Amino acid sequence: MRRTLERDIEGWRRSWSARNTPAYLAYYAKDFHTDDGMDRANFAAYKTRVNDAKRFVRIDIRDLDLYRYPGSDDLVMAEFTQVYQSDNYRDTSRKQQFWQRQPDGSWKIVFAAGG
Repeated sequence: MRRTLERDIEGWRRSWSARNTPAYLAYYAKDFHTDDGMDRANFAAYKTRVNDAKRFVRIDIRDLDLYRYPGSDDLVMAEFTQVYQSDNYRDTSRKQQFWQRQPDGSWKIVFAAGG
């Protein structure tokens, strides 16, 4: 499970860094939401608008920790430091993503918090 999640998190990071918004958004579950109440549709519209306005995006992930939700093999919290750089913005922040195994066996982000 850990290797699969690490691979998916790396794919998420690479897709975002490549500004491949459809591939990036494919890592988010249909019922995804953020800690500030944004649902997947609003999040997708926002990320599409932001990514389209950038000339480049560079995402680095540091200090990745994975925590299995107690009593569940299908829900994992990924916590990491995210270093975001683009042509007009830079930020380093601590992030939390909750990844849930879907009925087809894939892992998708269902909740995100931080920064």
